[in-house]
Amino acid sequence: MSHKKSLKNLFPESKTDLNVLDLVFDSRKVKKGSVFFALVGTHQDGHSHLASAAKAGAGAVVVHNSEKIPSDYSGEVIVVPDTLSALAGAAQKFYDHPESKLKLFGVTGTNGKTTCVYMYEHMMANLGFSVGVMGTIDHHLKSQVWKSSLTTPDVVGVYERLRNFVDLGAQGAAMEVSSHALDQRRVEGLNYDVVLWTNLTRDHLDYHGTEENYFQAKQKLFLKHLKEKGVGLICADDVKLSSVQAVEGASLYRYGTNGDFIVQNIQKDLMGSRFQFVTPFGNAEVTVGTPGHHNILNAAGTLAAGLLMGNSLEKVADSLKDFKGAPGRMEKVHGGPHVFVDYAHTPDALASSLKTLKELKSKDQKLIAVFGFGGDRDRGKRPLMVEQGQRFADHVILTSDNPRTEDPLQILEEGLKGMSGSSDSSPVEMEVDREKAIHQALQMASTNDVILIAGNGHEDYQILGDQILPFSDHKVVREFFR
Repeated sequence: MSHKKSLKNLFPESKTDLNVLDLVFDSRKVKKGSVFFALVGTHQDGHSHLASAAKAGAGAVVVHNSEKIPSDYSGEVIVVPDTLSALAGAAQKFYDHPESKLKLFGVTGTNGKTTCVYMYEHMMANLGFSVGVMGTIDHHLKSQVWKSSLTTPDVVGVYERLRNFVDLGAQGAAMEVSSHALDQRRVEGLNYDVVLWTNLTRDHLDYHGTEENYFQAKQKLFLKHLKEKGVGLICADDVKLSSVQAVEGASLYRYGTNGDFIVQNIQKDLMGSRFQFVTPFGNAEVTVGTPGHHNILNAAGTLAAGLLMGNSLEKVADSLKDFKGAPGRMEKVHGGPHVFVDYAHTPDALASSLKTLKELKSKDQKLIAVFGFGGDRDRGKRPLMVEQGQRFADHVILTSDNPRTEDPLQILEEGLKGMSGSSDSSPVEMEVDREKAIHQALQMASTNDVILIAGNGHEDYQILGDQILPFSDHKVVREFFR
């Protein structure tokens, strides 16, 4: 479908009828016919790049400070109070308001976002609805896949992808909405039918500075991006979410081991979980084909969303029995030893995954953990992750996990500050080379032992300095057993 628009379609006050090629906020991507938006960010001011945009052939520029327009620029100048808000509004019009044609489901939280959107997609497919997904792993609708570099794309990318979903016949969209995206207004102008908040634990303090700032960023999903008659879902098991508020007119529900949607009579094993789901719509037995208490909570929130959208309890309760998990999320990649690859990269997520495996293994099975810490990221969580590794695993191997511009060995040594030196503590060793560390775990494991390789999950690369090098935990395990 063509999305050609004139400038007057986007800005009725414009004086020309320019055919708009695209909407751009990076001056390096401007072409003849582009409309350039001078966005003001934390580190960059687009007004400083107006000359470059003009030279590249921008047909129009949207600014809030007209004094910085080059004197020889002959294109249209549109002055607005807020260039990012103007960009979002223009994107909505440029792509024919795709957000109005889809049921929108948004998930935020430190952990569980990816699993919840995959669960929602799976549930809705079993209920007969086609849902597009935007998230950390990729963007996809059925067999159509678009690569993704951000959990939530920029504001133009959001509306473009929603348009793709509409054009391909989707009836809804499930989106991971990160704290960065909310703080940077990447979902500006978007209002969801249902939003879900999984949990809040330490993460991204390198960006937000404090946990309160982190909380307030995520709170925006409920206060600024939920429809007035929409539905908000909050995990009742996380006390940090007890103060969450929603936009006036919206309904708030809680789910978990207490609240409005309750899980009880839980049975768990390495293959999945079963529980009784007690809801305002009646009670039902639910089976989820992926292990872990955290996934029981993810399922409860997702199923509650399905019920609150008007679907029957019987169909919703049966919709996740064949769900096998999202790629790289507690994903079993080998049996004998039992090897799981997981994206856990925060202290809480690592603890949750290790605790799950410790509870489900037998006493004679050893649990080995392989993980590291991202470079150029929150350094305070490194020793906390080692504490959790020793708490739940029988053996810990620390290794590289996207060291970026930091010294890989120094990163691991910072993590060792959290190591307990008591005689009954689990041993901790370091191996900077991630492939060697995984091999070490596989070599020391017996056929019945359990290994968790955490941090990379679905990712197929390692970032070392300014290089992005191919690397896959899955591939390393597969090749070891060939």
